[in-house]
Amino acid sequence: MKTPAKILCYRRPWLKRHMPRLLGKAFPGAQVRYICDFLGLEGEELQRGITTRMQAPEPAGPHPLGPDEFHEVRARCRLLRLIDEQTAGRLCRAAWETIAEILNQFQPELVVAKPVDSYVLDILARLCRRRGIPYFSTVAAFINGYQRYTIYGEHHHIREVDDQEAAQALERLLQQDYLPDFLDFKPSAGKTALKSWRNQARKLARLAYNWYRQHARDPYNYHYWSSWKVEAQRIDWLPHAYLGHSDWRQHLQNLGARPKVFLPLQFIPEATVDYYCPNLEVVDYQKTLLQVLDTFAAQGVTVVAKEHPGVVGMRRWCEYQAIARHPNVVMVPPYVRASHLVQLSEMVFVWTGTVGFEAALRGKPVIHIGNPYYVQGRYFFAADPWHDLERVIQKVLATELPPIGRLEQVAMVRHYLATCLPGFCREVDPPAEEEAKTGYRQELEAAAKALRQGVNAIFTPRRDAA
Repeated sequence: MKTPAKILCYRRPWLKRHMPRLLGKAFPGAQVRYICDFLGLEGEELQRGITTRMQAPEPAGPHPLGPDEFHEVRARCRLLRLIDEQTAGRLCRAAWETIAEILNQFQPELVVAKPVDSYVLDILARLCRRRGIPYFSTVAAFINGYQRYTIYGEHHHIREVDDQEAAQALERLLQQDYLPDFLDFKPSAGKTALKSWRNQARKLARLAYNWYRQHARDPYNYHYWSSWKVEAQRIDWLPHAYLGHSDWRQHLQNLGARPKVFLPLQFIPEATVDYYCPNLEVVDYQKTLLQVLDTFAAQGVTVVAKEHPGVVGMRRWCEYQAIARHPNVVMVPPYVRASHLVQLSEMVFVWTGTVGFEAALRGKPVIHIGNPYYVQGRYFFAADPWHDLERVIQKVLATELPPIGRLEQVAMVRHYLATCLPGFCREVDPPAEEEAKTGYRQELEAAAKALRQGVNAIFTPRRDAA
């Protein structure tokens, strides 16, 4: 097994204790250097370099990112697309030069970080790709007990999965009450409304980040700056709890026997849209969504829409109104289970959302515009909402798919698990009192084993790779 001697680890403050323990257990003896885009923390040379370069006169000479590459980096980053182009360009140059300097000095054999969700990580991943440095990152999988290896949301085949493991995972996924561990689902109107108001209070609180980034003398901190900018764009000064149509079943009956598509709204802004979708045009979520609704309306299709359980209260009231004004749209309350809406619809529409996979497992055709990592088999139909969605809708309506068989279901789950590793993907440090307990030690041991397995896989080319 390949053991990297020098590891560069990007970490954020909320994982400052866990990551050293994980890397120390996975690769004892390796030299690890940490970088962080927060001033005042270990590894601050990343943020210090960006800040120093931003405060200095802009250097002459060509930008390290070409025009097309800079356009993509800016369009995908929730912060850069909300600030002026010149400042965005300077931030990209500062990050590029700082990260390049760190890579030149340390010469890592492996970079361990998060999947790309900001311009800083985007530039780090791009520099690693140019230099041939493996970049390892995982995210929580929607099959509980697994973490998924990915950089930009893409599928990577990193291990072989046998039928028994795939079949066991399939049995869990097909349970009507199955939910991923990371999904905070509120099963009642009252609890959903309470969560909506809490999320709106958090939006207001995040406006203080603009003051904080100045007070903390960290004015170019991505997290403070983007939180303030995003919330300033979507603030509602009056609280609301948009729960959809309480009599949504009656609304569906009133629309008659038209074909129905289930469209689960997606968490935004989020890497699953910003970075997972190859088509840059669909990153503008609200604009694309309204185009999709118009196209379905023109085809006589009823849209059954439902808010993401994690987003209730985060969208602006006017955005909900823009969706609900379409006569063919029925807004279902967030506390209704997605599995029920999949069953009553003829098709499902997603950017990259996991409901698409769950629907296909049940034999429902899925139209997708984000090329999700889980696509495998005949139940998925790729579309471009600006060019060929109408044709794809007509194709789906005209196609009679036979009932899905168990072998096909197992193959789909096996394909998904091939990009996953067993274990828990921790997003924050455990509480201090938990760190000495057996449960955390066992979690750490399993995570270290998965990390070694994953790193060995990306260092070892597959035999069938062409």
